Amino acid sequence: MMLMWKRRVYSINTSKTFVELQRLYCNNPCTDVPHEAWRDIVEALRMEKWETAMSIILSTETQKTNTKASWKSGNVTLKNAGASGQEDSTGGLTQIEMEHYVKLPLNLKPGDILQVQMTTEIQQGLLMPTVQLLNINEKFEVCLNHAHSPVDCFATYAQQKTQTSYRDVQDYARIWKPLCEMESASTAVDDSESIVIEDLELSWTKEQEGSFLLSDTCIKDWAIECNLGKCYMCIRKRDIKQPAVDQSEEQVDPCSFTWVAHGVTTGYSETKKGVKSTKVSFDINHLPMENIPVCVYQKNTKFTVELIPKLTPDVRKEIAVNSLKFSNDLVKKIVLGHRIPGGDSECLIPKRKIMRRAPPKGLPALNESQYTAVEEALKNKFTLIQGPPGTGKTVVGAYIVYWFLELNSLKPRHHEDPKDQNKRK
Repeated sequence: MMLMWKRRVYSINTSKTFVELQRLYCNNPCTDVPHEAWRDIVEALRMEKWETAMSIILSTETQKTNTKASWKSGNVTLKNAGASGQEDSTGGLTQIEMEHYVKLPLNLKPGDILQVQMTTEIQQGLLMPTVQLLNINEKFEVCLNHAHSPVDCFATYAQQKTQTSYRDVQDYARIWKPLCEMESASTAVDDSESIVIEDLELSWTKEQEGSFLLSDTCIKDWAIECNLGKCYMCIRKRDIKQPAVDQSEEQVDPCSFTWVAHGVTTGYSETKKGVKSTKVSFDINHLPMENIPVCVYQKNTKFTVELIPKLTPDVRKEIAVNSLKFSNDLVKKIVLGHRIPGGDSECLIPKRKIMRRAPPKGLPALNESQYTAVEEALKNKFTLIQGPPGTGKTVVGAYIVYWFLELNSLKPRHHEDPKDQNKRK
């Protein structure tokens, strides 16, 4: 079985792409034990002679398993961004993929061991152990926590179900905002277009609030085109030493661990002093670990930050919900489920006239129900046209635009915005 990752990984210490990935090597957690010693250990365990088993383990000379690393660069070009060096086989990848993506395959067979970091999650009201990180090697790990539970890490669960009507805009936003946030988190993680930045320093203003700087050069060279103020964050700090009290001969856990936190960016601004940079602010909303290591808040501490951009449709939905209070009365009545004011009793362009007119050039003729839909749209202030795929919604929409143009020529607007009075006609 082969596992494959395709990642964008950069380092603040250099603008060159893939520098960190080129340094990857296998971090094998296996240890070779001589056959005789292993047989004696198994026999002692079977007889429940714990002291004997411990004595054999401590007296046995072991060494790290010398296996060939399963990692390889694959068929991707490890090319520095902006560099003009020789290129390897591209394997049919596009120019963008060659410069910013690398495929990382991991070959596994039965019996192989992978090192993981555990955490807890609530299942049916009880804390249950679950895998948090899949540690492939020193420079690459996969956060299974947010991949498996994006809502737990980046949002909050909605507490109320949707309704057919709402009292006011605040009531609507209170119910729909958590739902939009849940969907945003799920779709962003599923899209898997994350950007991993190594050696990034964070500035903390509060225990769960902070910011970081990205120079304009890095943003340009790394082709970061997403809205930095609309991203999720997985923050990781590797190689934190375990407290000395936890170290003993019976301790089987690694002597170090990775601190993990999840958050969301809240905005960004350009700095005017020194090197042109973008300051990105963020909030932490998920701390899987109860105790925060001291080094997290120390100056010059370097983190691995995985930026997960929100999808544009989800950003627009969140903006629409948050800005609903500034909308006009018609929009508010539609979303609140209130009665929409009726339109004209008769349409200035009745259906019979529309049916007699030859179809606009390039458009097919409509059927009876589609002509009725066009007439209703011209007559009412709001009309919803829906139907399964292939029923002609796009064609009906084109007809509506055409006949609205005809309607506006018959009934020109008399009320003008005062701001438009001085504009040249």
